[in-house]
Amino acid sequence: MSNKQTQQFNHRGHALPGSEAVASHSGRSIKSQEQFKQYLSNYRFERDPFSDAGASGLFFAGGGRKEAVESLLHYSRYGSTPVFLTGHIGCGKTTTLKALISELESDVDVAVVPALLMVTPSQFFIAMAKGFGAESMVDSVMDLAAITQQLLALFKDNAISDKQSFLCIDNIQDLPSDVVSALFELLSLADGDLGILFIGELAATVMLESAAEQSDLLLNRIELASLDQQDVSAYVKYRLDAVGYNGEFPLTEMQLRALTYRSQGSLTQIHSVARSMLIAGMDNVKNERSPFPITHLLALIFLTLLIVIGWRHEKTAEVVAEPDPIVLEPAVLVQAKPVKRAATVDNDSSGINAAVVNEVVSPESSILTGKTAAEVKTALKVLAADAANVSRQPVAASDPLLPPESAEVISANSQAEKLNTVEPVVLGSATEAVMPEEVKTYSAHKRLIAWPQVGYALQIFGTHNAKRAKQLVEQYFGEADLLFYETRHNGRPWYVVVNGPYTGRESAKLSIEQLPEGLQRLRPWPRNIASIQADIRRFSAAVAADQ
Repeated sequence: MSNKQTQQFNHRGHALPGSEAVASHSGRSIKSQEQFKQYLSNYRFERDPFSDAGASGLFFAGGGRKEAVESLLHYSRYGSTPVFLTGHIGCGKTTTLKALISELESDVDVAVVPALLMVTPSQFFIAMAKGFGAESMVDSVMDLAAITQQLLALFKDNAISDKQSFLCIDNIQDLPSDVVSALFELLSLADGDLGILFIGELAATVMLESAAEQSDLLLNRIELASLDQQDVSAYVKYRLDAVGYNGEFPLTEMQLRALTYRSQGSLTQIHSVARSMLIAGMDNVKNERSPFPITHLLALIFLTLLIVIGWRHEKTAEVVAEPDPIVLEPAVLVQAKPVKRAATVDNDSSGINAAVVNEVVSPESSILTGKTAAEVKTALKVLAADAANVSRQPVAASDPLLPPESAEVISANSQAEKLNTVEPVVLGSATEAVMPEEVKTYSAHKRLIAWPQVGYALQIFGTHNAKRAKQLVEQYFGEADLLFYETRHNGRPWYVVVNGPYTGRESAKLSIEQLPEGLQRLRPWPRNIASIQADIRRFSAAVAADQ
């Protein structure tokens, strides 16, 4: 049975008789799904940090990616020769293209057209017109020459309006060679009014250089290098921060070396291998937790029973000795020597009991004289009750009968209570620690809106985690003037840490060397202030719409 038939049967849900391979594949799929759920739960990921499904706007500036974007930004405005952005499979070419488009100024009219297999020059030129928003200018019944004239007129109109026409073609290796030749001819006829960026694999180099040579044009090439171990470590940390991971870095130095070797610096391979390493690390921890031996469990239960039985036996054998009652014989007189009363009375009950005894055994007292045993017992109870009432009465600090030492103790206790009373501390307006999060964010918004639009800033960091952005600003307080503002990214809050302002891109780039070393490792990159202010305005509009 062919593979195609097997796939059809699997899609319809029918079991294939004797096909153990299909059943085992289905079992592995279910097991992988359960393992993936455990992977997210174990590391407390809200989503997989190494998946690009549903994610956009993530751009790792390391490994020469930031420099490539800056070069392409310069070319999009001033370049007249075609540029080829290339690199190994999975090195981040398409991600770099997206980062470039997000940074383009409003005076650049950009069209992104994907390459298609088996497309004709006329069909591709019509797709270009649609990409520039001028599909009404061309018609499928027009020949290639007529479509070319309409496109050249569009490029000329943009140039008159001080706009640069910029065409980006992704996956250029899929485009037929005759279409590539027609593109180079169009570029020659545009006479500087059109810029073209080709994005594709290294295998397309020969085709592009041949077409450029036929049109007597030069081809500039920008190749994205593979990430080294330091870049791989920074990239993994960047992806973890993007999903709000707050735990310790989950990979060791040895694992990073293995990750760099196995992935060969390819972002696609880094995603796959890093995820596999984290899942394997989770399984290893689980395997190291060997089950508790049953013999140890039984011994523990036996020892617990022995301890409980011994404790109960001791409680049962414990005998509380009761004092023998004092029996006073009737008509017995108590003869005792006079006992001098204490000059001072302690605060505890022992001093009061001593006074009671002195009163009873004093020969001057007439309580016991000529009394029976029952009458003596009654008298003792009355004296004990009076003594208890005296002990419960509070003694004022100003009582003249109170010894000086006791007065000092009371005074000291009062002072201690005053010292233990915590007065509320009112911090000044300059203290950011007491400011609500939204006040700090909106304050940064006001400062950033006041910056000059023609200036530049350094984007230090971007994350969904507000706590991470705040910690970064507080960590370098006094060393670098950092601000973080809030915007929206994929419908979720996005916090961007910036530094500035600077008069131009070059001054912003030179200032990177003046930043603390920890901020330099985050690979900050220049960004025009107008785009930051546009982010803030979009965020304000979104907040207003929500309200």
